[in-house]
Amino acid sequence: MNDKTFSVPAIRPDRSRLFRNTSIRTRLYAIVALSLAMLMIFAAIGVHGIREGSQALSTVYEHQVQPRRALLEVERALKEIRFRMAGYALHQHPAVGNRIHLNEARQAIPGAWQDFKQKSRGNDYSPEQRKLISMIDKNIGALPAFFEKLDQTYALDDSATIAAILEDEWPYAVHVTVLKPVSQLIPFQEALVANTYDAYAAEGRRLIVTGLSLFVLLTVVLIWYVGRIAASITRPLDAAVNVANRIAHGDLGSRIEADPSNELGQLLAALDNMREQVHTRQERLETILDNAAEGIVTFDIKGAIKGYNRAAEKLFGWTEQEVLGAHIGSLLQPDSMETRENYHEHFMRTELARLIGREGEMNGRHKDGSTFPLALKISRMMLQGREVYVALAADISERKALIEDLKRMAEHDGLTGLHNRSFFMGELERVIERARRTKEPGAVLYLDLDNFKYINDVHGHAAGDQLLIEVANILRRRGRKSDLIARLGGDEFAVLLYNIPPDRVAEVAESFRKSLSDSVFRQGTVTANVACSIGAAMIAPQTESAAQVMSYADIASHMAKRLGRNRIHVFESADAENAATMALDMGWSQRIKEAIENNRFALACQPIVNTHTREVESYEVLIRMLDDKDTLIMPAGFLPPAERFGLMVDIDKWVITHAIDTLVQQRRELPKLRYSINLSGQSLSDHGICDLIQAKLAAAGLDPAALTFEVTETVAIADMGVAAAFLTRLRLLGCRTALDDFGSGMSSFAYLQDLPVDTIKIDGRFVKNLDTNPVDQAMVRAMSEIARALGKQTVAEFVENEKSFKLLAKFGVDYGQGYHLGRPDVILPCKAISGQAGEPGLCIL
Repeated sequence: MNDKTFSVPAIRPDRSRLFRNTSIRTRLYAIVALSLAMLMIFAAIGVHGIREGSQALSTVYEHQVQPRRALLEVERALKEIRFRMAGYALHQHPAVGNRIHLNEARQAIPGAWQDFKQKSRGNDYSPEQRKLISMIDKNIGALPAFFEKLDQTYALDDSATIAAILEDEWPYAVHVTVLKPVSQLIPFQEALVANTYDAYAAEGRRLIVTGLSLFVLLTVVLIWYVGRIAASITRPLDAAVNVANRIAHGDLGSRIEADPSNELGQLLAALDNMREQVHTRQERLETILDNAAEGIVTFDIKGAIKGYNRAAEKLFGWTEQEVLGAHIGSLLQPDSMETRENYHEHFMRTELARLIGREGEMNGRHKDGSTFPLALKISRMMLQGREVYVALAADISERKALIEDLKRMAEHDGLTGLHNRSFFMGELERVIERARRTKEPGAVLYLDLDNFKYINDVHGHAAGDQLLIEVANILRRRGRKSDLIARLGGDEFAVLLYNIPPDRVAEVAESFRKSLSDSVFRQGTVTANVACSIGAAMIAPQTESAAQVMSYADIASHMAKRLGRNRIHVFESADAENAATMALDMGWSQRIKEAIENNRFALACQPIVNTHTREVESYEVLIRMLDDKDTLIMPAGFLPPAERFGLMVDIDKWVITHAIDTLVQQRRELPKLRYSINLSGQSLSDHGICDLIQAKLAAAGLDPAALTFEVTETVAIADMGVAAAFLTRLRLLGCRTALDDFGSGMSSFAYLQDLPVDTIKIDGRFVKNLDTNPVDQAMVRAMSEIARALGKQTVAEFVENEKSFKLLAKFGVDYGQGYHLGRPDVILPCKAISGQAGEPGLCIL
């Protein structure tokens, strides 16, 4: 605007009789004096009311509000501890974070409780409330011991113990004795706050009524006095009103010239100063709008854009000149195929009401034609009697991407990127519901890796994680786009097959197994075959629940393991009939797994004696299991279920690992001592066994010749090729090999020369009655002669008496083994590993 100057009109002298001889300033001073008098009176009343109110609020705050806050802090801290325990049990919270939080809570809870007792001292509590306070005070003293136990459990990263605490100890130890009384005390404390507040509020209302009465009286007096004065100065101010009206119509750029020597001039000078302030504030407001982070668009009731800041220009790409007068809908992208004109009407009729006062998500339209997610919030206001709308717009692309990432993290496994158990079970429930409606068949494949524990234990968790990632990639490549593949946890995976006929399930399951079996895992020097046992279960209209399908698939997976691993099994009705027997075996399976993880096994050694020198040159290593009372369980109790559930490889690995560690210690005193270790039939087809032996020998620095590995005759002849290859590799490592229970087969001598074994162990049934049975004597003599001809040593088992031992020496048998020569003894090897088993007293001599 152009600067303008306008003069002040003439002002006639004041003719009021009452104020004829007084100036405007004097009259204003009189009004001010009266106003100050009223202000002082109200100030006195206000100060009194504020002082009383502050004292009341301070009392309520210190004696009721702060104790209630302390109670809420105790309750929040205890609930957070339980929430974090549950998160840790579900593998959502790391032990380290939980432990840090626990240490903070251990200080916060007693401090908050002491604060409550100190602040609430003197409150008028009922006997029931005092009883609750006494109960909490007594029981909160027991929390440090409970927290110490949690801290130690987190330090050990023991999720099983955390789960047990949640189930058994938390409800009574914390919830019943502390958390529940605190929760009951909080409403009492809230009621105490409310009652005290109501009492002080009533007193405040009385003061307000008194103050208002006095205010009305003084206001009447002030109105009368002001009215008289206003009548005397109205005309002198008409000129000032004229100038003010011109400013009100937007003439902020016009300057006012006035004579400061009189009161009216001084008033106009002040008015000009006000004009300058308004002008400055207008410019400041425009600057703020132009620099706001959010796009701000104003439009009228017809949708025509009236204002548009710089952030909006950056957001949509159009300049303010390009969009002024355009419809607000032109900045938005309709979701449907409506024409833009129809969408303009739809937006003003429907969408506008939905967005007033609340934020909504829409698609914004950029000048270049691209679209982006937009957060839009609209406010309605009245300006100069006209209704206008102000829209705040922001690009939420990053926010939506973050939400998508969080959703993906909640539904996927962090290591492999596959869906997790929670998502898989939810989708399985939906598939079962759809199968009931549409009769569309489906299936679940339950995959359990066979070699994961070996790789994870021997080569470290990094190798184990890499194996899981490669398995996930193999499953993705093999699966259809419609198949849902998930990692259930550990080395367990699942595949949900949609719309698959029952007669094709076995074929598809076999293709998954073959894809894994044909793959070789390599990481650095680590090489291992990837194999798995797969259990399949159908989804039919009569399927009851996801839990039932997963249970059937799990049982089928165990059946596949029982059949020898690296195979598939489709769940059948006969499997359900044997579920009770399998449940018993599964109980043993769990006990065996826990014994392996917690070293609840002990090794026993039976001496192998030279028939000519009567010296003990070797020991056969046998295994015993420790029950909950540390009583030894013989192999007949746990080996059969271990064989059925495919756990013999894990047991063999445990024996190999601990036998080598023990032998290394024993050979420090007995350098020529050797061990003979039995291997199961399942281990012969597991390439990881030889890798484990090689790695352990290298790490321990043990002479491979100190170890002899035995396989039974029946296992060897079951698959001669596999047995021969396995025994050959052991011999290449430098270890010795033995054929156990020789003579139990129908044609033992026929294949003896084809097996790469150094020693033949004659079946004990030919030795047990050797001193009295001529036929057994002839058989043992023949076996000894044939073994000698083949360059192999012989060991006779079940030597029961001295006469039999002497006959063995006479027949040329090299070694004897049996109760007459020495019973299996847990002391020799157990002494080296008893600390790991947790029972050092078991091996005391």
